[in-house]
Amino acid sequence: MEQYEIAPKIFLETVKCALSLRKPEYIFIRQVGSAGGKTIVSIELRNKNLSLQKTRGGIKIIVNKKEIFFWRTSRSLLSGKQWSIAYERWDENNRLHHAVTGYENPDDNALPRIVKTFLRAVSSDRHYGEIRFNGKISIIVDEKNTNRNENVAYWKWKLKK
Repeated sequence: MEQYEIAPKIFLETVKCALSLRKPEYIFIRQVGSAGGKTIVSIELRNKNLSLQKTRGGIKIIVNKKEIFFWRTSRSLLSGKQWSIAYERWDENNRLHHAVTGYENPDDNALPRIVKTFLRAVSSDRHYGEIRFNGKISIIVDEKNTNRNENVAYWKWKLKK
């Protein structure tokens, strides 16, 4: 799955914006593989409400008004590499398209169609999580937050005006 990094200082805003644009389908959280890989949260969200609440030291992940997980954040460990937008693409033969990194133009018509959009992250206490959305949520380069010295482009949602 191709990935597009989110600027660390706007990750929460980016996640909340996605929740306002599209109803999420699924949330999944597990320990990273080196920590055992145990699944902590696996919830189908079809008839449920997902929300996030920033608190000291992290983010409360809430489903139907009940806290299901506390996502720890740390300034020293929070980097753009921990928060990303990912697309799942399928080709004309209904085969999953594999890509290692993002494309310069994710809207290129020569690329296979996008069927799912994911928000993915690794927490400061070694948990991997993703929120899955059906369909495509378009993105553009986040010029304001991209650090040219790092030679890394950050991305944000392409909001219709």
